[in-house]
Amino acid sequence: MTLMGQMILNMSKSLKGYALFLCLCALLALLGIFSLPTVVTMTILLLIMLPVGGISPDTEQKDPAFPRRAAVTARYLLVLLMALAGAAFGLSSGIFIAIIGAGDAPSALDTALLSLSVGLFVAGVLMPLNYHFGTQRTRRYLYPIVIIPMTLLLWQERHGAPPTLLSTGRLTILSLLGLGISCLISCRTAEKTPK
Repeated sequence: MTLMGQMILNMSKSLKGYALFLCLCALLALLGIFSLPTVVTMTILLLIMLPVGGISPDTEQKDPAFPRRAAVTARYLLVLLMALAGAAFGLSSGIFIAIIGAGDAPSALDTALLSLSVGLFVAGVLMPLNYHFGTQRTRRYLYPIVIIPMTLLLWQERHGAPPTLLSTGRLTILSLLGLGISCLISCRTAEKTPK
């Protein structure tokens, strides 16, 4: 099996746990504990995080079919593909939320863009750590890196001033640039690691 096949197989295994978590979030939204934009936020973040845990860098580096730089770049492209899927989901959810009257479309789209930015930021921080420290040692940093931005995002959604499309657009562009820098760091780290 190729490296990409292994990565997609591992992502599908993680998808079951994520789907269960999203069903729980949807149930809490139906009970009125969470809002629909919160469920959209969680979905976008989980979509972006799928490739981060897709395959360990140790396994990735043992595959002779791909040079290390190509394997690292493939994982980052997979993150971008999932981010694109998250953006499409956020756009369609914003329209759906506006149609059913659970909120207005601009604020739902702003929330979707903001969660996209946070997801790209988290992936951009975690992936170089994963290549530098390895999968097991990176897990101790996983929860603070994921939970702190998610908590700030949910707090901002409930209590903060509503974001504007211009500010969230700028933040998304900065997150994409940060992800590009993160890819360069990961490529250098993977090339320096002995086989």
